[in-house]
Amino acid sequence: MLIELALELFYVLRVAPLTAVARAETPADPGTLRHTHKQPHGIYHVVKSGENLFRIGKAYDVPYQELARINSIQPHQIHIGQRILIPGATRELSVEVMTNLKSALEGPGIADQREGMRESDEASSSDRPWLSKQLWDEVSNGFTARIEILGFGLIQKPVDSPLNPNNIGKIPRYQTELDLRADFNLTFRRLELGLKPRFELKWRKWDNGPQKGSEGDEDLYVHEGFARYRLVDPLILSYGRENLQWGPSYLFSPSNPFNRDNGRNNPKLEEPALDYGRVIWLPTDQWTLSFIANTTRGRQRLIRDFEKGYAIKVDYSAGGKYLTFIPSYREDGEFKFGFFGGWTVSDAFLLHAEGSFSDHIGETDILVGGSYTFELGPTIVAEYFRNQNGCTRKPFHLCFPPFGTAEPTDILFRRNYLLLQYNHPRIRDTVNIVVRWIHNIDDHSNRIVNILEYELGERARLFAIGNVFPAPKKTEFGSFLDYSVMLGVSFVF
Repeated sequence: MLIELALELFYVLRVAPLTAVARAETPADPGTLRHTHKQPHGIYHVVKSGENLFRIGKAYDVPYQELARINSIQPHQIHIGQRILIPGATRELSVEVMTNLKSALEGPGIADQREGMRESDEASSSDRPWLSKQLWDEVSNGFTARIEILGFGLIQKPVDSPLNPNNIGKIPRYQTELDLRADFNLTFRRLELGLKPRFELKWRKWDNGPQKGSEGDEDLYVHEGFARYRLVDPLILSYGRENLQWGPSYLFSPSNPFNRDNGRNNPKLEEPALDYGRVIWLPTDQWTLSFIANTTRGRQRLIRDFEKGYAIKVDYSAGGKYLTFIPSYREDGEFKFGFFGGWTVSDAFLLHAEGSFSDHIGETDILVGGSYTFELGPTIVAEYFRNQNGCTRKPFHLCFPPFGTAEPTDILFRRNYLLLQYNHPRIRDTVNIVVRWIHNIDDHSNRIVNILEYELGERARLFAIGNVFPAPKKTEFGSFLDYSVMLGVSFVF
């Protein structure tokens, strides 16, 4: 049991890049911030409901591939509220939006490449007499593909602590990995199909513990796969394996009853997807109503038995403000009520809040925060998180069975946390920097995350992701690692 607990804690605490998986494509949430912020070499356009990267680029006469490159993003992974730097622009322009049907369901940006293909590609069917040109055009223009090759090396120093004695958590000292990621999408009339197969080739070495030695392995799996069908214009059905993320918070997402980790500590790896059935109804431009059923755990790792969960998600947005409520129920009998919202105070200053309440006594999570963007480009973020049911026992290992009642799926285990983040994109048009400091106010442990990217061109970039844990071994952030450094390169086709 101690081995399983250590392994699960190491996984959910996200203390190392090799097991800490990060945010993938984030399905859109209606309503967010509606403003732009002037920059020396352009303006920031904030993505609104219904927009995608192709249409934003079309409005400003900038190719969407160029927008993706200079903003260090993937074309199919933009989300509502995200700032997109528009080079050379001096004022905000209106963007021809897609229908709410598309933007709410496709996940932000899936249509970017598809629309570009429709304008630039003229399919020929002269050598396909069995297939009409109209049908071939529909299929070919509705198909998109994206291939990413990502390789990295990792070095880290496991800690010999009460939760990880003699490296019982099997944390490798060294790791190399090569990932092949393919994203395929087909939209045909009222039907949309998506498939994201993955292949991983790994080598790891352990200096001590039960896994001492080295080994190599490979894994072939489907990260995401789904089918969506539009019954009528405002009503869509969806089923499959997806990574559903929402909420404005930077630390994690306390309103999400299915997966609270938003993966922002390592944007190069992917958060495991779960299996969902969804019904989405869009009655007006301001309102969206979704019923979500989590049917299996997908590739998410859990010690406890999986319990099916159900949620109703109600989104409202208008006038630079947005608000969402998420009541949910799990088959083990737990009811939760989640929420998040945001307010644009000024062009540069944004406020947000997120949290959840449970029918269990004391289980209340509240996160409040804000961000300010300076005219020269950098953005400062500050957040405070209060976990009313957080553990107060010391040392940290007493929070878990048989001594305490904390669950590894809680992500954060104490009561009070502070996050400060500095983000400076597009330094000299090639460098992106993110620095995150997470402070446990209760046991005074810390985690510092540094993310650096350097663009080699439109399709390649170098990256470095470092974690430092300046904390005693008997605290939350000092229980597993002293440090970790991840160096890699990625190519996109």
